[in-house]
Amino acid sequence: MTPVYYVLVDCNTFYVSCERLFNPRLNRVPVVVLSNNDGCVVARSPEAKAGGIKMGEPYFKAERLLKRIGCVSLSSNYTLYADISLRVVDVLRQFGLPMEIYSIDESFLRVEGYDNLKGLAHEIKEKVWRWVGIPVGVGIASTKCLAKIANKRAKKDGGVCVLQDGIDDVLRETLIPDLWGIGAQLTKVLMAHNIFTAYDFARADPKWVKDNLTIVGLRMMMELNGAPCIKLEQVRETRKALTCSKSFSQPLCELSDIEEALTAYTQRACEKLRSERQLCSLASVFLETNRFRTGYYNNSCSVRLPVPTANTIDILHAAKSGLQKVFRQGHEYIKCGIILTDFSPNDIIQGDMFDGKDQATDNRLMETIDRINREWGSNTAYLAASGIKREWSMKRKMLTPRFTSCWSEIPVAH
Repeated sequence: MTPVYYVLVDCNTFYVSCERLFNPRLNRVPVVVLSNNDGCVVARSPEAKAGGIKMGEPYFKAERLLKRIGCVSLSSNYTLYADISLRVVDVLRQFGLPMEIYSIDESFLRVEGYDNLKGLAHEIKEKVWRWVGIPVGVGIASTKCLAKIANKRAKKDGGVCVLQDGIDDVLRETLIPDLWGIGAQLTKVLMAHNIFTAYDFARADPKWVKDNLTIVGLRMMMELNGAPCIKLEQVRETRKALTCSKSFSQPLCELSDIEEALTAYTQRACEKLRSERQLCSLASVFLETNRFRTGYYNNSCSVRLPVPTANTIDILHAAKSGLQKVFRQGHEYIKCGIILTDFSPNDIIQGDMFDGKDQATDNRLMETIDRINREWGSNTAYLAASGIKREWSMKRKMLTPRFTSCWSEIPVAH
């Protein structure tokens, strides 16, 4: 039987690498990328990490240290990162291997019948660097869990690691918190039972693992022992819910301002819904104030739609009616959002004999808006109800240009 191996390709400090791609002056200097509204550190270069900057640290707390070590702080440029991610995936597709896009900066490949796995790993690494300009680590092993461990070692070993021999020694060196899918709570449970390394976990009692960590933990244990249990998901399962929400750049007190924000979020959610060829029957709206201040208030409301739809205007009407039910005057709100659920395929519609709307015309309108936004950029066409000034919109004071996806921001060579 031909042995099967899993390849994990992980972009190194992806957000920072995307920024350095178009600004070489950022190379070899400390760089951090911040979350929405420039809130927390979500990516850091090795130099920033060595300077003591912690992942997830609020920007206002880290600002003094960032200045002291000469760190460059940047706002998240999600449009750029998504485009670069697609380019990396396009390169990986050139190898013609079964592939799972695991996240914006990670992909799994499955290989069979390769004699020179290390050569394949180096070829992937070099091709992504040459064609896209993003550094990657490549880890190869007989299971996805082991490929994750191999990838971590690759970051410290020239960017490539093929885990075939000496696996027990590698597992002994891998601490429980460094394992894929093991969070803080599971770490406490395992360490309380004297399981401190991946090797301890691999040799644990299977019955105890299943009883305490469910079948998910048992699969992980088997993967660490070289038995593939986590399949490659080439086609992602249809999602069961779709959420769109963001914190406001400043607290909002007026219903009209929050309605503008909710309109923008609903537009984005419906656009995603249509791209996945789904309809929804239930729209839920939530609203909240600052949980760290006295008088914290949060509430939500679900509104069932009379007919399954992906029409932004219909869903927005439902969302606004829900918002009006949960809004309370006198509060300073910092976040709202919409959750779409109860999905059905867009080619199966249970109609309503009392619905007098021209669904075909509405569908053509939505298709036209989506086409304009695909061709000319996001939010080229939008509902006027989402406002023009948008003082609530996300604060990104240190945002770099969208170098690859906006004509007016394409870099110019002098």
